[in-house]
Amino acid sequence: MKTLKNESKGCEINETQFFEDKDHEYSTFKEMTNLYAASMICNNSEEYFAMSCVAGKTIEKVDLNHLPKECIAVLDIPKDYVNNHHDYSDNWIENLRSLAPEFFEKYIDYINRDLDVKCKQEAFSAFDIFANQSIRNWNNMICKKEGNIVGYDLIMLPIAMFDNINVRDTLLVDLLDSKGEYYNIDSLLTLAFEPRTKEISKDLRCFLEEKFNEEHELPDICKALDVVNLLKAMACVVDGIPELKVQVYALMCYISWWFRLGDVEKYVEMALDIDPDCSMVRIVDNAYRNHVEPAWCKKFATPQEESNKESSLEDD
Repeated sequence: MKTLKNESKGCEINETQFFEDKDHEYSTFKEMTNLYAASMICNNSEEYFAMSCVAGKTIEKVDLNHLPKECIAVLDIPKDYVNNHHDYSDNWIENLRSLAPEFFEKYIDYINRDLDVKCKQEAFSAFDIFANQSIRNWNNMICKKEGNIVGYDLIMLPIAMFDNINVRDTLLVDLLDSKGEYYNIDSLLTLAFEPRTKEISKDLRCFLEEKFNEEHELPDICKALDVVNLLKAMACVVDGIPELKVQVYALMCYISWWFRLGDVEKYVEMALDIDPDCSMVRIVDNAYRNHVEPAWCKKFATPQEESNKESSLEDD
């Protein structure tokens, strides 16, 4: 299968003119988006000053108790931190949850105000900036060992998936292609935001078929567990907005099925309780009930299965 690392179109800046490399491009866009987030969220100069001072710092290096709650939106959240703190009552999640309704209201206002322009694909608003950068941050988290997510991503990614189902597919593809063998960040952004042409759809279908039928390589289950924990945190953040949770649960059930992590039925039920017509969840539910699995499952045991085998031997 050919690789899909084509250059994305539209509003992308030609990095060869402005950036030394992809890391420089990523860090520059991230810094700009953090400052934009501060200006959009803050109600006064004191809040803006606080946010601009901590923007880009990791959550472990600041004391949230002495900062405006808005600051969480621009802090880096390491994977290990998410793995250990993804409960509904965790302080950082509570702070983000308090910001989620305002973010969603601004998105609705953007849609209502700019609908005609948006349909003509001429609008590039705050929503587009955040959605674009949130996918970059998601990719950075998956591809880099020390990759972080940013606070506002836990609000913006559910909104982006609600607005555009292709964003959900892109987040899944990024995990399944965690080594970057098929898609780079440019082709991921194309997959997320460009019109779904026959060629793009064909390439995506071929990619998923190849991955599904790959039986000689164990997928990166550790990364899948990291992503599921992040999605759990995300669901807690947007808990008060049910329509934003559907695609989060859809990803959780798909990933849990593909990587055989367990709890597939639970996530299916949670998603269908909100949207009985969610197509991804229906597909996973049907596959799971009929014992259809990716080919790798026949060749490798999951960590849970290995643990069960060891327990059985000890009992014997």
